[in-house]
This record gives sequence, C-alpha cells and structure tokens, in this order.
Amino acid sequence: MAKKFVENDKFTAQTPTGRFLDVNFEPQRRLGPIEGYELKPLVSLEEAVKPLEKLIKNIQTYVWTATGNCEEPKDGLTPDERSAIYLYTMECMYREVNAALRSEQRQSLTPYFSYLKLFITALWKLDSVRDVVWRGVKGNLTDQYPAGKKFVWWGFSSCSTKLSVLQSQQFLGEYGTRTLFNIQCFNGKMVQNHSQFPAEGEVLLLPCSYFEVIDSIKQGNELRIIHIKQIEPPVTLIQPPFTTSPKKQVDPNRHSTVDAVASGLSKLKVAAKSNEQNMALLCEFNKFPVRVQVHMICDLIVISHLL
Repeated sequence: MAKKFVENDKFTAQTPTGRFLDVNFEPQRRLGPIEGYELKPLVSLEEAVKPLEKLIKNIQTYVWTATGNCEEPKDGLTPDERSAIYLYTMECMYREVNAALRSEQRQSLTPYFSYLKLFITALWKLDSVRDVVWRGVKGNLTDQYPAGKKFVWWGFSSCSTKLSVLQSQQFLGEYGTRTLFNIQCFNGKMVQNHSQFPAEGEVLLLPCSYFEVIDSIKQGNELRIIHIKQIEPPVTLIQPPFTTSPKKQVDPNRHSTVDAVASGLSKLKVAAKSNEQNMALLCEFNKFPVRVQVHMICDLIVISHLL
C-alpha cells in the first residue's frame, strides 16, 4: 500500500503544498496498469464524487467550493471539468486519489473512477506543455534515481514552471537536505487557470508518466538536482479517457471566415494546385463539387467559392 504521509522537520503530504513535494511516496516497484475508469460516463462533479462520500469527509462541501469558483467555461473546458481540476488542488482530494493511484491494490481505485473520468478528460482537453518544470522533496533521493534509470510516477505529479516557487520557505526553502527534479516534459497540463492556488504556476503530469534519469548534480546548501526526461512508456500504462477526440468549448467571438468554412467542410477531399500566392482547391462536399479560391493579400486570407 502507498504511504499516506511521512513526517519530517517541516513537511507532510497533508500540507497545502504537499502535492509538489510527495515524490518519496512513489512506489519503487512496477504496478498494474490503470484501466476501467475510461468506461464510465461523463457526469457532473457532484455525481462523480458520490462514491467517495464515505472515503473523504465532507467531500460535497469541497465540491461546492470548487464549483462556485469555476462557474464559467475557460480554456475550452466546461465548468464541471474546471471544477474537477480545482478539487484536485485541494488537500482533501490530491492526497487520497494519489494514495489510491500508488497502491498495489488496484481495486482501491474503483470508487474514484467517475471522478478520474471527469478530471482526466479535462486535462486531456488542455494543450500539452513541452517545457522544463520542477518538483522536489525534503531529503536526498539521488541514490534512488541513478543516471540511466527508467521509471514510472504512478500518481499525478504536481510541478511548477517557476523554480522560485519550490525554493520559497513555504515549499523546500533554501537550506537543508533537498532534492529538486528538473523535468523535461512533453505532455504536461497547465492548470493555473483552474487551481485553488493560481500563483503556483502548476503543471500537472498525468498518472503513469514515464521518465529516464539524465544526470544529477550536487549544489551548495545540501541541494541535489536530478535531471529527468519524460519518454514514451514501452507499454500502455493508462487508458485515454475517451476513444475519440473531445470537443472543446468554443468562444463565439473568435470565429473567423476560415473557421466557418473549415467547420462546414467536415468531409473534405482536396486536390490542391498552388503557386506562391494563390491556391485552388477542388473539393467534394456531400457529393457536390465546390471550387474554393484562396487569395493571400497582405497576410489576410480571402476565401471565395463557386458551385
């Protein structure tokens, strides 16, 4: 079973910043894949957490707080999807769901399936972040992460784009034995706009993210930095939340002529003839030939079509 918390001089996983500092709770052995949650229907957040009411005290109260702070669609997410992210950043949820994700007893995940369906769907819809992000822990973990090692982090991994966040006194501070992970990620999810703590610049890595250790260095003041790179796992460790790409919420004010034409031509067969400034497209849409002329004038695109 995954540990729920470990105490040291200043930190436990049950602190508001604990989700950034819980690397030492990750199992060092391989677990079974995460599957089954993707078969659940998408429901409201209130409905999704009903199986958790006996596991997480006052869970509906936390849901009430989350939904009240995420009432408008944003970043292509529905209010319920935003609220699912907000709820994760609250201590009551991230501690328990990560303990279940890191447990060898895969059946302990079952009550979380409806919530995971909504939460991971929301994350999947956000654009992926390809950047360097940071997370850390009090203590020295360099022996557990030698160069060349490949490994899985089974829980959600809360990281920050801001090194200064991890070095603040609220997190790791600047003194004492500490380990920082410098992470090259390719599918992180920026949740800053949907978090209880937007100033943290939080990027979430999905469960079952797979990494390789590149190197590690020792800095002053008992600080170690481990450089790791996210890579594709050799097998499927977690199923995607849906079988087809989800539709994002669309801001009607952002529609353009090009968007309108593109969305209408859903079954488009294109034969293109082009030169530097003109492109003729011969299209077949619902078996009706359409000739579309594209003119590029001063970085503007003008589309006309003739039946």
